[in-house]
Amino acid sequence: MFSEILNGALEREVSDASANVNDPSVKFLKPKMRLGMIPCGSTDALVYATNGTSDVVTAAIHIILGDRLPVDVCAIHSRRGFERGAVICIATGFLGSMLAYSEKLRCMGPERYSVAAVRAFLRHKKVAFSASLTPTDSSPVDESPCFTDCITCTNASIREVFRVESEPELSETPRPCPTVVKGSFLHITSAVSTAAYDMAPHGVSPYNHFGNGCMDVIFVKKTSRLNHLKFFYRILFKPGKQVRVSETCQDTVSQ
Repeated sequence: MFSEILNGALEREVSDASANVNDPSVKFLKPKMRLGMIPCGSTDALVYATNGTSDVVTAAIHIILGDRLPVDVCAIHSRRGFERGAVICIATGFLGSMLAYSEKLRCMGPERYSVAAVRAFLRHKKVAFSASLTPTDSSPVDESPCFTDCITCTNASIREVFRVESEPELSETPRPCPTVVKGSFLHITSAVSTAAYDMAPHGVSPYNHFGNGCMDVIFVKKTSRLNHLKFFYRILFKPGKQVRVSETCQDTVSQ
């Protein structure tokens, strides 16, 4: 339900500005309506990442107190036009296959993710992928992980997707040249937030922050199932041991 309301608010703002939401270059504006979320889903990743817990009472208290936190939204366009806005992550490969198959098992509840994950792991399918990435120059890679009441997130302002009218136009600010990444990968994940939830309390991208207008892009190359399993082990149990996204991208490009 949250996704439908969010996307409806985004499309309404674009429509009120007499712009075409199906144009990939359209500039999304910050919705006038503030959104609060009560967790009632399978993973509740957004609530967990923002509140540090998926507890219903805690979420309700934050709403009652009027707590604010700017959240980045990534607009997804295809040849058909605007698809939706994502606040957690966008993925293909392992995670994309797992989520797609889990939709067929909704009758199983949250356990469907475990079943879908085992299936995707055993298939070990790689994806040929090409991406053009624009490195950020305004929000450098942070040295501290994101956590509840994170100072970086508290002081962040919404940029890029949710733009403030007083900010300079995107075309007025020089941007770094895009970096092209090509190859066969098991994972391609664009993390808009930390993507934290109960089983992975630090998330897929623990150094990611809210409201900075950036996202971390994670590539996992074709490797053995053992190394693939080690990757999941680091995410679940050793978040501090993860390879930084900037290093991963550089290694991918160089090879």
